[in-house]
This record gives sequence, C-alpha cells and structure tokens, in this order.
Amino acid sequence: MAQFEPEFELFKKVYFSENTTEVRDIKGLENPLYIREDGIIGTYGNMGKANSAMSMTLVLSQPDLDFEKALIFSVGCAGGPFRRVSLGDVIIANAVVDFELGHHFSPKDINLDLETEEVFLRFPDFDDFAIWQLNPKLVNWALDTTEDLELEDPIDLPEKIAKIQTGISVTGDDFWHGEHMSKRADVVVNTAKHLFSHRKQNVQGFYKSTQCEDNAIATVLNRFNLLNHLLCIRDISNYDSPTKEISAYVSSKSDSQAFEIGTRNNFKVVDKLVKSISTLHEF
Repeated sequence: MAQFEPEFELFKKVYFSENTTEVRDIKGLENPLYIREDGIIGTYGNMGKANSAMSMTLVLSQPDLDFEKALIFSVGCAGGPFRRVSLGDVIIANAVVDFELGHHFSPKDINLDLETEEVFLRFPDFDDFAIWQLNPKLVNWALDTTEDLELEDPIDLPEKIAKIQTGISVTGDDFWHGEHMSKRADVVVNTAKHLFSHRKQNVQGFYKSTQCEDNAIATVLNRFNLLNHLLCIRDISNYDSPTKEISAYVSSKSDSQAFEIGTRNNFKVVDKLVKSISTLHEF
C-alpha cells in the first residue's frame, strides 16, 4: 500500500495496467483496490495515521482475500536526517516508532535545569502500539535480496551514491521540520530503544526516515495477526532539517527535486522483492 497517488503511479502502471482482473470499489476506501489473478493487489490509502489505518483495515477485511501467506508492503516517500541519509536512499525499516504517543515537554514549562531542550516521556498505556519491531527475518531477507541493486544516484551531493539502508522509521501526523525537531525524534527513538531492550528485542541503529503512516499500519496488522508479514520501505525525498544556514521554515518550503528519483528507487527495491518472493521460505 502506498499513501498517495503519485507514490502509487509507477506501481499502477507496471503491475495493474494490463493484468488487473478486478478494480474493486470498497465502501469507506477512498481509492480503488486493484486485484490481479496471480494474487498481487495494491492501492493507496491517503496520508496520515487515521487514513492509512482505515484503508488497511478495509483491505484486510475483504472476505475473499486471504493474507495468511501474504507479503505486505507499506511504501512511499519519507524525510530523513541529512547526517545519516542522502536523497534517493531507500530505507527498509527494522522498527517503527510513533513520534506523538507520549508526553512532550519543554524544560521552560516544567522548570528543569537540563543541558538539553528535549524532554519526552513515554506513557506506558501507549507503548503496546507506539513502538513496533518489524520481523528481523523478513528485514534481513529484503536487505540480502537487494544488496546488489543499483539505485539512481542522488542529486544533492555528487560524492554520495544512493543506497539501501536499514534503520528505525519515525511516524508522525505532525509534519515537523528543523534541527530541534530532529533532535527530538532522536530522544523519542532513544526512549523506544529502552523499551525494545526490556522486551528483549534487538533493535539497532538510529532513526533514518520519517513518515506519517507506518505505525498505524503496523498496529492494524498486529490486530489481524499479520505484523510479521510487513515491510516498510521508504525513499528519502527530502531532509527533515535544513542543510544550509537557512531557517527551518524556509527549508520546509523548498523543493528537494528528489521525489521522482526516490519514487523510482523505491519501485526498484519493491519490484525486486516481489520477483524474488520464491526465495522467502518463511516469515
């Protein structure tokens, strides 16, 4: 499932233009569900956690579709910290962490004399659906299968070559931007790492992508006992903070011109995985 139409266009053109056996309209699903005879289906669910959760629930609730052996993709563009990723990179998430579920504070508001301006506290009642480790076997299979895949080079820095990476993905309806907010995302992820460790889940690395849907999708799939079937694959089409001496506001309004490159790279990765699914022996 992609999240909005431009992300889905290439998948629709390649997968669903000729071989589609059915274009299904579903009450409550704003966009058609495309269903092929060979079992490949696709749609886009619209942006944000509420839209994506609703869309995934409706798809999974179709009585004639069996997902027990399905490989499920959440795909689309993302932001990312320029200190860790380059435009055009594709990030295969090893975990997803919700940015908003918890308590955000400013030290100025709670009179704490701290060196950092970042204060975030987890709220235990949220933890069961704010933090998800994704299936390590599936993530490793995806990384191994695509390790020799050549991506289209990024356009931001000539010395960087677009690459496939893994890392934590941060989900937020708040389309934040700026160095301060990026540091806040690091704090949120660090609190999640403590919880992963408590759960005896080995989640390594830093956050490398930011998007608006994947925690909601993971939560829905968990309710359907399908979380282990999920791959979240995001291309870096913009940075989540300024790379130059400009304000976060000005930076947020600038066009990275990387959306099309990222979309093509994302498709290359997903297409390779779909064509290699016979090598995936178990979830």
